[in-house]
Amino acid sequence: MDYTNRKMRACFLVFYYSCNVINKLETVLILVCLIVLAIYALTGMFAFPSGDDFDYACIGRNGNFIETVLNERIRWNGRYFSNFLVIGSPLNIGGISFYQMMPTLLILVIWVGSFLFLKFLTDTKALLISLVSTVICFSVMPDITEGIYWYTGAVSYIPAGSLFLISLGLLYKYWIEQKKWLIVPVFIILIIASGFNEIIPILATTTFTFIWFYNRKRWDIALLALFQFTLFYYVISAPGNSVRDSFFSEQHQVWYSFQKAWQYTFRFIAEWMLNPAIYLWIIFLMLLKFPQKLISNLSFLKKPLVLFFILVGPTYLGAFGPIWSTGLLGQYRTENLASYLFIITLSVVAIANKEMIMGKIKFPINPTAISTGLIVFLLIWKNQFFLLKELASGEIFEFNNEMEMRIKLLENSKDQDAYLPAIQNQTETLFVYPITNNYQDWKNQCYGNFYKTKRVYLKK
Repeated sequence: MDYTNRKMRACFLVFYYSCNVINKLETVLILVCLIVLAIYALTGMFAFPSGDDFDYACIGRNGNFIETVLNERIRWNGRYFSNFLVIGSPLNIGGISFYQMMPTLLILVIWVGSFLFLKFLTDTKALLISLVSTVICFSVMPDITEGIYWYTGAVSYIPAGSLFLISLGLLYKYWIEQKKWLIVPVFIILIIASGFNEIIPILATTTFTFIWFYNRKRWDIALLALFQFTLFYYVISAPGNSVRDSFFSEQHQVWYSFQKAWQYTFRFIAEWMLNPAIYLWIIFLMLLKFPQKLISNLSFLKKPLVLFFILVGPTYLGAFGPIWSTGLLGQYRTENLASYLFIITLSVVAIANKEMIMGKIKFPINPTAISTGLIVFLLIWKNQFFLLKELASGEIFEFNNEMEMRIKLLENSKDQDAYLPAIQNQTETLFVYPITNNYQDWKNQCYGNFYKTKRVYLKK
């Protein structure tokens, strides 16, 4: 009897100390992620506008702001919500300083979207999972500049992804907890999110259609899918889309778009999955305790077709949309959005498949070793590596000095020709479109139009 009691006490102590270690490691991970995100936010203070930033700021200077935004549907695209944000440029509100505050706001939006989604979905460990997922996302994001530092490119995509996640979290609560009133904020959020770009409404349409396929008695989901398709049609039917597409000669090729999108999809997912932090993070998730009821409610994430749809679908649509409309994936803004959705979704999938994953792990898990390795790769993988290297070497500060000098030259050249030196310290983390010797180049003209110079030249 005494032996049995001693054994039980020993097991309890092992469990207690294990939990204590895990809790401490969770705290360390949270602190590390907060530091990384703070560094990203502070680096935003060295971001500078270029290209479309200046173009939209000039459009926003027109007297009737509302009319200008509404005319954008005819002039360029049907994005009925993000057009307000890009035309109502931070450059017209608070100049360069206000522009440099936008990355911090975008980082906050990304994290809040992940946190609320997880809070609605899991109601536990939402802070830890949202922070780690966000940092991993930033490490693998195809173009971090377009993701958070280039306002015009970032604001049309990332906030919409956050809103879409929040709507899915609310829909889950509506479904599981039968809180019918939650369908109202779901509709409102989706109306806003679908007005940012073309990817979100088609992604929402396919998502709700997919859900209805598995639950054909739920006509509320069918109605939601139909509603989303209506929003999608409204966005893509804008006359301005034809104007924009006319600049590209290879658009609307069915087979080319289909197969090229698959190539990009496999390429991006393969690149993301090269990051060891993803695997270490999944193993760390296995050490956390989640209510059995939660894992049971997420059992639909064990179905192979569901897994394929939610993990591959956003990346494919993010590639197919631009290739269909322009013939190429010239910028990675849509895939930045896809990487955000992929990483957070992968975390939830790991939780739902905890039993299966634990059965595949054939080695003893050392929490301290796993978390140490995770922290290392959170700090050194791809975008984080370049960010820390460029800060340590001073490249970002030199880039800032060169850009400040360029801005001063432009401000002092009003109604005159401006001769701007080439940027010597072009970083991986921050960028501006390079100007050319041709003053008629659109990149030169964007500077000239905003600062009201005569012509802008590249100084030889």
